[in-house]
Amino acid sequence: MLQNVGHFFASKSIVHNNLARKPGGKEGSDELAFVCTYTNFKNLAHRPSGTLSGHGIRVFRLDKETGALTFLHDYKSKACMNPSFVRFHENKPIFYTCTESIDENGHILAYRYSPKGELTLIDDKEAHGKSTCYLTLSEDKMLAVNYWDSKIPVMSMKANGSFASAKKDQTWQPDELHVAGDQKDHLQDRQSEPHAHCLEIKEISGQKMAFVPDLGRDIIRQFVFDGEGLKEVDHVPLSKGSGPRYIKFHKNLDRAYVINELSNRIEVFAVLKEADKETGSYLKPLEALSTLPEGFTQKSTGSGIAIHPSQKWLLASNRGHDSIAVFKISETGELSKPKVFLTHGKTPRHFQFDGEGRFIIAANQDSDNLSVFSFNEKSGEAIFLKEYDCPSPNYVGMRAYV
Repeated sequence: MLQNVGHFFASKSIVHNNLARKPGGKEGSDELAFVCTYTNFKNLAHRPSGTLSGHGIRVFRLDKETGALTFLHDYKSKACMNPSFVRFHENKPIFYTCTESIDENGHILAYRYSPKGELTLIDDKEAHGKSTCYLTLSEDKMLAVNYWDSKIPVMSMKANGSFASAKKDQTWQPDELHVAGDQKDHLQDRQSEPHAHCLEIKEISGQKMAFVPDLGRDIIRQFVFDGEGLKEVDHVPLSKGSGPRYIKFHKNLDRAYVINELSNRIEVFAVLKEADKETGSYLKPLEALSTLPEGFTQKSTGSGIAIHPSQKWLLASNRGHDSIAVFKISETGELSKPKVFLTHGKTPRHFQFDGEGRFIIAANQDSDNLSVFSFNEKSGEAIFLKEYDCPSPNYVGMRAYV
């Protein structure tokens, strides 16, 4: 199979040309890696096959010179069940994670972290829906996405990073009723009902727009966000069987990129200043590219997506092929044919760049390990450095202490 992969990676014995600390780097500027792990498989919408984790969050320090991870702490509490996402406060040493369960409403947990990675729970807020999977902060509001029932609450925040009164919360939900009864029922047809998976906000012509990929309906829902609540204003249709999972916006170009979980494709869109008069869409499709190498026909699903800090590279992970595809972003936002490197583990559910984009950490859910790679900003080459034990990792959040 490897002969057909078209992958490119090298062993850790090769010295990478961008490992030295950049000029101006400061002592103590290493980053913390907060890794979410699954603590209960029975109440998930999917079926992990790794080792059940005895803790919710594992904290490492990333050495910015070598890419080495140093284990710092495990965090275990009854509240921290199946944490599955990390969102950092803009200017405080606080991060938010959410619990993933199809049996009960999720919770959003706010943690203060120390320079040594020690965690203190400062707030716990119900997410008003099940299988909470994504969090977005916008000024004094948090918007959460619940995958199982597609409910999207808008919650008020206090200046200290905790949650305000529940009386100010507003929750959007789709008109269609949720019909799947359990995990087995859901996995037989994941597109029998709406399944919101992500929410990103983009300011267009002076108004905030929220875009929500709906895996179950093969659409990207569009909302006007007025700072208090969400008003749906049409949607972007995708090809049947696409299963859109995440959307990312380019920082310098009017381009959006969507990873489709079920079709293993990246779709590129132009972001319009006004909605198309015929379709009502603010996104105009430009191209679609597979994240898999030519000739690969086995089962695989798309998972993570990230744009390099330089905005010159887009990466997407494949669960099944167990790899990450690297696309070069042109000056006008189009993508090159991808190069693919293997993640040295099974089922890379998520991956993350460090703040400078010099390293990649991949969370290999079903082989219970994290893999670290160096990344060359000029060539787009990824070089494997080392792997680390971690049971059922599903998300990696990277942050220097602020």
